[in-house]
Amino acid sequence: MLPSNQRHSCAIQQLQDITGCTKKAATELLRQNNFNLERTIDSFYSLSAERRRIVLGHGTEVGRVEGPSRVDEKKIAEFFDAYAVADPTGSPSLKAIKEGGLERLSDHLDVGLDDVFFLVFAFHCGCRTQGVITRDDFFRGLKSLGLDTLTALKDSVQTLRKALFDDLGLLRKVYSYAFTYSLEPMQKQLPTELAIAYWRLLIEPLNWCLFSHFLQYIECISNLSSVTKDAWLMVLEFALTSQAPAGIEATAEDNIDRALQEYEDDGAWPLVIDNFVDWMREERGNARQH
Repeated sequence: MLPSNQRHSCAIQQLQDITGCTKKAATELLRQNNFNLERTIDSFYSLSAERRRIVLGHGTEVGRVEGPSRVDEKKIAEFFDAYAVADPTGSPSLKAIKEGGLERLSDHLDVGLDDVFFLVFAFHCGCRTQGVITRDDFFRGLKSLGLDTLTALKDSVQTLRKALFDDLGLLRKVYSYAFTYSLEPMQKQLPTELAIAYWRLLIEPLNWCLFSHFLQYIECISNLSSVTKDAWLMVLEFALTSQAPAGIEATAEDNIDRALQEYEDDGAWPLVIDNFVDWMREERGNARQH
């Protein structure tokens, strides 16, 4: 075991690497928590945003996500190790952030595990298993984002969320990734309940005029137990193509009527979308008769 002064120095350096705080602040925070690193990290992220800025010495630029840039791999390693769980075999290469470690990361980021941010982050990491971030995944993701500390990642949460819906190319990639990422081993189709949860994350923010009706149809009318990859991909395309053209002001009802009128019945859409449009047209026709 290392002498206590050497252990303290290691803990101070780890806390600096993970949070980006100054050496003086790291020493004081650790001293307040009896040099328990895990408890100190929890303490740091329970501070108010203003207090954290003071502790950081105003050294962090907020909200910058500019893609790959120089990062400190040692800091990424320290960051990973603070949340990773050892594999039962003891193999360092099989350590991963999952379960309790993932929940702690969620708490420290002030972001729920069901937030779209974690899907976007998993996409950048190239995670292959839902709820598991391997060391290689973690390094890949942080390096691609140009980040190396928890503080930097926390400051980038809103930027990453916004970028998803500002860039349709990125949205399509993340949306496609979500299907494969969410499948259990040997599964070929996505359970409908899970598909609905992801549609709420990825399509509802688009303000698609048919969104609530589509979910009503899927949940209450269709008896659909699972969603194929083709149907999954085409739902996003249907949502994008049936959006109101930019610059045209219209009521929600007008937008729905336009979307249903412009729908191409012979457009090779999946059966679930054809059936939804037929149902919507019938429902609106019946409503007008009463």
